[in-house]
Amino acid sequence: MNKRFLLTVVLSSLLPVLAACVIIYRTSLNSAQRAIIGSLTLEAEYKAKEIHGYLSLKKQTQAILSELGMFSVAVEYQRFEGLTLFFNSMMKNERGYAGVCFLDKALRIQACNEVSGDGKYLVNNRAELAGYLSGLDFKSRQPWQFVKTGAGLTPVVISRVVSEGKGHIGYLAVLLNRTALDELLAAFSEKYERINGVPLQYLAAVKIGESYVTLNHSPGFVQPSPFSEAGKDGQADSGGLLSVWNTYEEAGGVRTFFQAKSSALFSRLRLLRVLFWVVVPLFLAGVAVLIVYVAKTSFRSIELLLGKMEELSKGNYSRIEQGRLPHDKYINYANSLIDRLLEYKEAVQLAAVGKQAAQVAHDIRSPLAALDAALKNTPQLPESKRVMLRHAVNRIRDIANNLLEKTRQQAKPSAGGPESPLELYLLSCILDPVVTEKRLQFESRPGVHIDLELTPESYGLFARIQPVEFKRMLSNLVNNAVEALGESGSVNVGLLHLDGSVLLTVSDNGKGIPPEILPKLGQRGETHGKPGGSGLGLFHAKTTAENWGGSLAIVSEEGKGTTVTISLPRAAAPDGFEPELRLYPGRPVVVLDDDETIHQVWQSRLEAERAGEQGIEVLHFSEPGTLRAWIGKEPAKAGSAVYLFDYELLGCRETGLSLAQELGIAARVVLVTSRYDERPIAEEARRLKIRMIPKSLAGLAPISIKARPKTAPAVLIDDDSLVRLNWTLAAQSAGVSLKTFSEPAEFLAGLAAFPENTPIYIDAELGGGIKGDNIAEELRKKGFTEICLATGHPPENFSHVPWLKVIGKNPPWSDPD
Repeated sequence: MNKRFLLTVVLSSLLPVLAACVIIYRTSLNSAQRAIIGSLTLEAEYKAKEIHGYLSLKKQTQAILSELGMFSVAVEYQRFEGLTLFFNSMMKNERGYAGVCFLDKALRIQACNEVSGDGKYLVNNRAELAGYLSGLDFKSRQPWQFVKTGAGLTPVVISRVVSEGKGHIGYLAVLLNRTALDELLAAFSEKYERINGVPLQYLAAVKIGESYVTLNHSPGFVQPSPFSEAGKDGQADSGGLLSVWNTYEEAGGVRTFFQAKSSALFSRLRLLRVLFWVVVPLFLAGVAVLIVYVAKTSFRSIELLLGKMEELSKGNYSRIEQGRLPHDKYINYANSLIDRLLEYKEAVQLAAVGKQAAQVAHDIRSPLAALDAALKNTPQLPESKRVMLRHAVNRIRDIANNLLEKTRQQAKPSAGGPESPLELYLLSCILDPVVTEKRLQFESRPGVHIDLELTPESYGLFARIQPVEFKRMLSNLVNNAVEALGESGSVNVGLLHLDGSVLLTVSDNGKGIPPEILPKLGQRGETHGKPGGSGLGLFHAKTTAENWGGSLAIVSEEGKGTTVTISLPRAAAPDGFEPELRLYPGRPVVVLDDDETIHQVWQSRLEAERAGEQGIEVLHFSEPGTLRAWIGKEPAKAGSAVYLFDYELLGCRETGLSLAQELGIAARVVLVTSRYDERPIAEEARRLKIRMIPKSLAGLAPISIKARPKTAPAVLIDDDSLVRLNWTLAAQSAGVSLKTFSEPAEFLAGLAAFPENTPIYIDAELGGGIKGDNIAEELRKKGFTEICLATGHPPENFSHVPWLKVIGKNPPWSDPD
């Protein structure tokens, strides 16, 4: 081969490759730098927005507080002690406050907090607050102002306090704690350094007048050019320090800066440069060697190959006559390709079928969408038919999706990896719609009866399966059973469990299978009694069950029929499934459903359990309005009832889940729905901690009626009226006798009426600076043994009283169900 020609080929091939490598390198480098800077710019905007939102929220909260009537009462009677106590409570319960005070119209402080957020008494707080507030403009329309304190620049929000009768009576001023703002930026800086290994400094500034003033910053931040000269967002590199900033609400907002050393920030890009200068030359050298080798070895046979390509385009698949090149590997390879093309002729046809199947699956989605839309406007149909149609549409959609997925898998090289993962399913929910579908399919054969036999033993049987494959397997087994019947007969589908396995049975009373054929069934290509059958249905069922850790067994007797049993490992029921409907004497059962049939099912089941004899009243509602009215009329019964709600209520905008959340009864609701297996509904029920029962299994769900456990009388001492009300309602629901007291003195005055084993729950911080642990010490000395602190503080705060049990603010009585 001519050396000049070879050199031309090499250079013409390498130059475009080299140019492409350079472009890719420069593009990748610039893109990576822009991505790093862009992410910091975006994060700066987010943090500025968070700071602005924090200040706005405090302003809104203060505006709401300023509308409380206690300010006008305090001014009218000139008694401000209540405001002081209220401000102390605010400091304890809201860590975002550094100081709170009420000023009259003459800007004199009439009431302020006397304790700090950690409960410490402040000696000279009124004078300090007066000093901080002296320089503020109380007539300013700005949402917040700033004062210089010992900690630096501190945000202050001021609201006018207005009385309905007297108009403007004063101001409510709140100094905000800067700690939350410092923690917000410091947390991101620490996270960024932990993830990227780059120390990140920060600064937050607020706009005061026409310029920005520093609110807080990290110790290592080097201030760039004046804030007022910087644009809304941007970047600046000075002395090796890259500063990135962004602003939220430019008119009166917040600007956040992040700063890091440029060398550290872009250090990860060094690897890209090294790879380019090492890998690219090696790559080009390898390409040059390959080009030379290919050019030298292929040129001799290239004419033969080009000629054969032209013949192949005309449909001539004959082998290349090698002539003087009997050992040329490219000629041999081309001939082997021709042989393989001939051998794969059938595979090409199958691929065409697969493509057609994919097109069918694609085209069927539009009518499926129309069916979905139509189903939402069929209130005149009975629920049983709507359920059947919904399951049929879902099955068609599953089949279409499965066709598309298999077509994609056939188009990809086989990697030997697993197919779609196994999912946890309630098997009875899959059996019911498939059996209904089979009845419709064979309704033209009136002598054939297909039945699903579910018993109480079938309730709550879960297994890990692929739902589409399971439905196909069941459909094929039922088809086989029907084909074995002839003109008449019955097919029974059953579900039970045995020794940790779930057993699915498909039985027919057809002609049976000869003993000599029975062992062969389940193997590829083996069939019986089906002219033209391929045996793929049983083979698919057997291999599928085995892939899921189960098995397939066939029992048959000629003249009597055949039973196919699929055994699968039984899985534990998920948390959202109701394994047993537990009722209690004297507690009503409320059924909400638009289907009269389900009301009859529950009524007959509860009558069979003799619920009425145990004081269990059954109430039936078909729409939310009458249920709301009953709850408003009978709050005591409603507070202890067990609710059985349907999800879909025809003609109503509410669902059973939204209604349970609205009424605050989710803890006592069981959702009985035919849409049990729809993931969005299941996830919403799980969020609300509502258990579910498939409506098709309402007649099988176990019901137990148990006496409620008795709880000893108890005492609550808490100065918060809302806490006392919450505990009272919980005690009523749990059947507990509870006495509540707002002050310890009230309880101590009648102490003789309570036995020494009375459970006593005390708030850690009572009115007037009284400590709950001190009261507990006093009661212990008097012989009381069951004493707890009901507080939101961690138990570590009370290590000085190790004998004292510390619980949360929630009532200790949980509903037994």
